[in-house]
Amino acid sequence: MENKKEIKKKRMGKADWIGIVFSCFIMGAFYTYFHFHFVWNFLIMIGSYLIVKQIFLFVFKKKVKWWGILIIVFSFLVLLLIINFIGLVYRYKKAIELGEIIVPNIIGQYSEIEGGNSNSEVMITRSELESGNNPSLGADNPIMTIVEFSDFNCPYCALSYPAVKEFVLENNEKVKVIFKDLPLGDFNSALAANCAFEQNKFWDMHDKLFYYQENISDDLIMNIAESMRLDMELFKNCYDTEKYRDEIQGDLALGVRAGVEGTPTIFINGEKFAGVIPKSILEQILYAIEYGE
Repeated sequence: MENKKEIKKKRMGKADWIGIVFSCFIMGAFYTYFHFHFVWNFLIMIGSYLIVKQIFLFVFKKKVKWWGILIIVFSFLVLLLIINFIGLVYRYKKAIELGEIIVPNIIGQYSEIEGGNSNSEVMITRSELESGNNPSLGADNPIMTIVEFSDFNCPYCALSYPAVKEFVLENNEKVKVIFKDLPLGDFNSALAANCAFEQNKFWDMHDKLFYYQENISDDLIMNIAESMRLDMELFKNCYDTEKYRDEIQGDLALGVRAGVEGTPTIFINGEKFAGVIPKSILEQILYAIEYGE
């Protein structure tokens, strides 16, 4: 008869093999379906091996039924999947907020001009598009100039702007974005942004107007302006008198002449791109411009 030491040694050997096989299976599954980084896969493999090995030894020492092993293993798998799902949701949420990922069925979508625009062709020059005293961000001498026609009340513009802004900030020695108003409804948010521009706070107001898009009102606009520490007397007078209405209407007329059919629409070095454009596409266009491909 085998002594206890030899039996224990055999059990340890079986535990090692079961742990290795199971952990390799887990690592392969996570790499195939979830595309985890190699380091995370390796850590998951080691963790799986140690857990399964200890479960095996515990089960056989205590003589637990075979279905007990299945319950333990199944529980472990469910736990891993739940943790992974939470991690994926968080990562995708952050990526969407940063504009790194845009939902596929949103790409190219835009809010149409009421009644449509019978002129879909670009009827103005690039220099006309890029002229005017409009807010801008980025390089002084860019190789890629983006003219963005946008509406603070447009849901697609709210999805699009983080990608454009981050792209410009990451390439601020090569790229410049020029913002032009094309309000499809009321002018209130556009007026507020232009009044903030008067005090060199356009981009702060721009971000907040999109952030509070669904709840925007005159009172909220005033609260935003106050939180930005603007000169409230100057801002309120500018807003109440609609000081920049003519300039906003000028941008709107320019957009119609340029063949803009809705928002967002951007022009890259004079070429029109309608709808939501992912950051990845902007990067490809920049690469093509820079390297002549």
